[in-house]
Amino acid sequence: MRQSTLATGGFNAHCKTTRKAAFVARTDKLMLGDVLLALIEPHYPKARNG
Repeated sequence: MRQSTLATGGFNAHCKTTRKAAFVARTDKLMLGDVLLALIEPHYPKARNG
């Protein structure tokens, strides 16, 4: 028998969900990514000189 490692044993399933991951999951349920990008794009700074 081979000893399984933490990576193959499903250790990631027991991690705490971060606030960022929870926020992304909630916003994905509420609105589509294309709609969100269309709302943010006019206010997002554009790359220019300096």
